[in-house]
Amino acid sequence: MVKVNLKITISVQGPVLTQSSTPGDYGIDAPAARTADGTPYLPGTLVLGRLRQSLEELSEASSENFINKAEIEEWFGKSSDSKTISTTEIINTVAPFRKKLQATDFVAITDNSKDTLYRIRMDKKRGTVETGAYLVIDSPFAPGSTVLFEGVISHFTDNESHDLGKIEKGLRWITSFGAERTIGFGQLLKVDVKPEVEVQTPSINYYPLGAYYKLRIHPRGPFCLARRQVDKNLFESEEIIPGNVIKGGLATTWGMLAPGKGPNDQITAYFDESRQELAKSFDKIRFTHAFPLRKDSQKRPVVAPLSLIKYTMTDTKNMDCEHVLLEDMAHHEKPRLFGQPQAAPTFSIDWKESGDVKQRFGWPDLQRELRVRTAMDRKSRRSKDQQLFAYEMIVPDDHEWEAMIDLSRITEDRDKVLLQLIDLLSYGMNGWGKTKAFATTFIAGQYNAIAPGPSRGMYVITLQTPALLCDPHQLNEASGHKQLYAAYSELWKELSGGSLELVRFFASQSLTGGFYLHQRFQPDKDYHPWLLTDAGSVFVLKQSDCPKGAAAQPIVKNWLWHGLPLPDWANIRYGKNGAGNGNDWQNCPYIPQNGFGEIAVNIDLNEFPESKKEGCDE
Repeated sequence: MVKVNLKITISVQGPVLTQSSTPGDYGIDAPAARTADGTPYLPGTLVLGRLRQSLEELSEASSENFINKAEIEEWFGKSSDSKTISTTEIINTVAPFRKKLQATDFVAITDNSKDTLYRIRMDKKRGTVETGAYLVIDSPFAPGSTVLFEGVISHFTDNESHDLGKIEKGLRWITSFGAERTIGFGQLLKVDVKPEVEVQTPSINYYPLGAYYKLRIHPRGPFCLARRQVDKNLFESEEIIPGNVIKGGLATTWGMLAPGKGPNDQITAYFDESRQELAKSFDKIRFTHAFPLRKDSQKRPVVAPLSLIKYTMTDTKNMDCEHVLLEDMAHHEKPRLFGQPQAAPTFSIDWKESGDVKQRFGWPDLQRELRVRTAMDRKSRRSKDQQLFAYEMIVPDDHEWEAMIDLSRITEDRDKVLLQLIDLLSYGMNGWGKTKAFATTFIAGQYNAIAPGPSRGMYVITLQTPALLCDPHQLNEASGHKQLYAAYSELWKELSGGSLELVRFFASQSLTGGFYLHQRFQPDKDYHPWLLTDAGSVFVLKQSDCPKGAAAQPIVKNWLWHGLPLPDWANIRYGKNGAGNGNDWQNCPYIPQNGFGEIAVNIDLNEFPESKKEGCDE
């Protein structure tokens, strides 16, 4: 298999309009979609959608079996269907079916302006403009002008000429692009396709054999990793790329590369003869969640602890100078007043603004973009009813995401696994997130971390990613501090082998689940959501007085490097598929190998300098 990039130039006759989901200039009812620098574009999803429709029409019209339904679904994917009855059918339909074709946005390379066009609808009885039927359209290209859009459609193939011919014919069968096509907008004039085979050159000579490596991820376009939905047709993206998404994106790429396989095939021990050692050990590799940072930054952000409080100090010599300061209550045994004048501090749940704290802990301010989409009815050529949805996506710009690769669980042929993994990373992550994004991936050096000893006789553990800790069967909606303290106390005693005791904690919890996760991971059991302890939760632990307390430091070091292990109750409850326990990616999504349970130890606020206060003298 080789990766082929089809560099495509689409010639369209103006005017052309792809409507933006964000408001335009004052008075514009239908603004054109533009990039951050103001250049009009055709979304890659629009081009792929029109290409799929075109190939379906050609398939139905051709008597020579030009392209069949299975091939179309292989190229473009297919949607899941929850309207099934038997367990087997449900498992098959909720399992992801990823597409092979990936497309960038098609950006205009023709000079554009900010002209406007107008549309009205006439009242037949009165012969005047119907009330409310006056439309002002953003028209960056003049009527009759020739507009060029450039983009790339990429895919892995072993028959370059065969695929190229079908894709090129499909593109040329398309009649128009964008909105207002029925009145002549966006008429297709010409398509130019130039295939280029992408040659991978993995850098394999700079990384000595070890167990821990920095992974850098550079998304090549906006992406959406949906957080918990507030509305059924709005998907808001998380800023973090979870470890299981990284692993899934690499597995998708691998499926496209391996002979006789596809992006939806499961990685097994004999998946690919050319990467046999990696195939046998792939499930043992741990990918932490990837946090965003600027390309030139060398320090990965840190999730701020929930034990932080804000308080105000007023300068007695300059009453206009007011400092908002941070303090970590994890180091205080009892509640107290802070500030000048003294007052009760506020925790994160009470903050109206948290951007200052995120910035202090290294989190960049990422740009977001809203895109509204709809499914189309081929027969009526109109939007399908109740199929409108929106993605609020992250725009990468000049940011990368950094994660850690942990190979320590691999005891045999680690050198071969590393080389084969570096080779696989050179092909990037394909088909991840709601937008089926593509990202380049590479190892940026070895990962080093110092495992600290106790601070003031304590270990302050801060979750950097959510973790499966408390048994939801032992808690309910009425559980308060007493019940949570008892549950967490028992948990840390179990995980530390009795070497650590819980002193105090600052934590929040979330339930996660739904139809997809239930049918994918626990289809043969009654529905029970997972109870996660949220990132930022803080646990202050002290060494036990008994002889076991001496073993605390190596245990904390093990957690720091490998993530928190699943507690016994989770190993038992989520075990299935003959794996013997819940610590398997097929049984439970929230395992350490997927990046969950990452911790920071003894966070020191002094390591995160405070920014200069405006309006205050030095």
